[in-house]
Amino acid sequence: TGAALKKSPVWPQILADVLGEPLLLCAEDEGSARGAALWARERLGLGAVQEAPTPAIEATITPDFHRHATYQTARERHETLLEKLLSA
Repeated sequence: TGAALKKSPVWPQILADVLGEPLLLCAEDEGSARGAALWARERLGLGAVQEAPTPAIEATITPDFHRHATYQTARERHETLLEKLLSA
């Protein structure tokens, strides 16, 4: 994740809970820029992303599956209401 998520302990936990997957916090502050550069490198034929060094992981945020279930229920409710709104 990027530097913005690392500034607050709350947002990485929320993201892990919503996704229901462990979240790896990269030690680099500009992970998005790094990813874009690696993608561009591959598209230009300068080497595959797999050839690039793996960034160091600063921390792993484990999801809370009770909160994940709560977020899933909310998402389903939102999608149901959106369908009703769009079909009206």
